[in-house]
Amino acid sequence: MIDRISFDELTPTQFENFCFDLLKALGCTNVNWRKGTGYDSSPSDSGRDIECDYVKRDYLIGETSVEKWFVECKHYKQGVPADKLNNILSWCNAERPQRCVIIASNFLSNSAKNYIESYIDNNKPSYTISIWEKPKLESLTANMGYLFRSHNVIYKDSILDYINPYHSEYIKKCPYSSVESLLNALNCLEKNKKRKIFDILTLYYLPELFNKKNNNSHWDDEENYKQIIKKCVQIANTTTELLAVCSFVTAAISSLLAAGNPTTIDSKINETIRSLENIDKNKDAIIQRVMGLLEQEGENINQIDTEAQITFLKEFHKNSIENMKFRQEEIYDLYNCFCNTVVKNLIENDTL
Repeated sequence: MIDRISFDELTPTQFENFCFDLLKALGCTNVNWRKGTGYDSSPSDSGRDIECDYVKRDYLIGETSVEKWFVECKHYKQGVPADKLNNILSWCNAERPQRCVIIASNFLSNSAKNYIESYIDNNKPSYTISIWEKPKLESLTANMGYLFRSHNVIYKDSILDYINPYHSEYIKKCPYSSVESLLNALNCLEKNKKRKIFDILTLYYLPELFNKKNNNSHWDDEENYKQIIKKCVQIANTTTELLAVCSFVTAAISSLLAAGNPTTIDSKINETIRSLENIDKNKDAIIQRVMGLLEQEGENINQIDTEAQITFLKEFHKNSIENMKFRQEEIYDLYNCFCNTVVKNLIENDTL
């Protein structure tokens, strides 16, 4: 299996900087980089590289608790030696955080792992010891390409694992296809999936039609299809058929993959959960803002049931959370259907 990330080109200080930003991205608060500056010659970190607080949330019973973490960052191209763990464990014993996190840019040596196991058995520390090796870092950063780019970390974006083979082949080959070939390939799609695909393409390919559709309860799906194809033909008439078909297919597979991206669903769900929590935390502010907007519009605010509005808003978020995973899986299936039917057909009937 090919590693998704590599920290080998970073200095130890640069790796600590990466870990600092990673902890913030994971929701840790009061993150304090003990080194003080970003230079290798900075003052001693007193046994741990980073201190932070981690807020644990129990969404089932609606309670939170805060853990104090001491974090040690170990940047080695080979396994981290056992004797390099003494400082962090000593300071954890002295100051008693709730958790000791050891982050390795690659992995801990067998001797280091044995040392930690023996240490836990013999000392029964009051704190939890967590080991984050490269596989754990790959899992935690599955949707954090921005973090890698900002720290010049060499990485392979996890979305590459989900790209359909015909999508990759289309990028490499860019087959010559006429508009007629495209229409023939589209006609091979199952009718219901074709309708759903073009619903999504309306938003990404022709947003003005998407707005019109939302305001028209009697919107004709067949008309939707015709308008998008008409746009494709117009592009062909003003440029070339190759460009028209290529732009259409690229828009289709890109938009379907973006909407059905399996690597972003967890972050979207977590973001919606945080929004739901903020409704209760900021209920009074939300009510005041809504009332202010309604008053500006000339509404009679005395007739507005604000509690009902808040309840509706919360139910909307809850329903969104429940439907997100299903919707993402549905669109990702449509993406693969389009690739396995339309894109495959165009590749196999390349006229060049």
